Amino acid sequence: MTEELPVYCAVALAGLDDLPDTIRTRSVIIRMRRRRPSERVEPWRYRIHAPEGQQIADRLEDWSKERAAFSAEIPWPDMPDGIEDRNADVWEPLLAIADLVHGDWPQRARVAAVALVAAAADGKQTLRIQLLADLHRVFDGATAMHTDVIVGKLNALEDAPWGDLRGKELDARGLANRLRPYDVHPVDVRLGDVVRKGYKAEDLADAWSRYLSAASATSATSATPDAEPVADVADVADKSEGTQTFDDNLCPSCDQPSDAPNPRCSAAQYHGDGETP
Repeated sequence: MTEELPVYCAVALAGLDDLPDTIRTRSVIIRMRRRRPSERVEPWRYRIHAPEGQQIADRLEDWSKERAAFSAEIPWPDMPDGIEDRNADVWEPLLAIADLVHGDWPQRARVAAVALVAAAADGKQTLRIQLLADLHRVFDGATAMHTDVIVGKLNALEDAPWGDLRGKELDARGLANRLRPYDVHPVDVRLGDVVRKGYKAEDLADAWSRYLSAASATSATSATPDAEPVADVADVADKSEGTQTFDDNLCPSCDQPSDAPNPRCSAAQYHGDGETP
């Protein structure tokens, strides 16, 4: 028999570059910048500032205990437009606290929520999500394209990384490996009298609708009305829950670089160059 225990506790994490998606989509992301030489701040010293911090912690604890007696009366906050699904899960308790504090805190908290959620959505995309977006650009309304044409167009994008992935251009195998988690695979494509391996827009439409922005999803599914677009990638539960996750540069079987041969790996199809069978 299992027992549910109320052990939730907020955690502050600090790190360099971007967080993994499994953490990022469950977090309030606050980007920090290096201090300019002209900026002056008071140095933090434990012996000096720890007692001040403890006083604040004690006051917060007393306040929370007072509110706990009336927890049944705490209303759920109204969420700003655009703060929904997982973002709402993250911000709902913070906005509830702001509403309890009163003053200008409810407004300030909602402005912060909208701004930080928007900033996180506009942040650096994962390589695989960028591939979906760039594929949408490359297809540009086409119903199907051959793999060699797709790869050539992707590598020619000056604002994309495909022409230089750790010293190599994206090839057919790399394209197939990165699309496999979306259940998209190369198929025989006939264009005129030529039949070669390629991809169809209708096969990519579901991934486009789920992981790209609403505007891109609408146009991506214009030729496939049965697909249901989802509002935004940040609002879709990532595939790490209950399924295997994939690193863009590592083989999911041996965790070694996917662009390097590894004959000892049981998933040899992830290594080396060439088109996926």
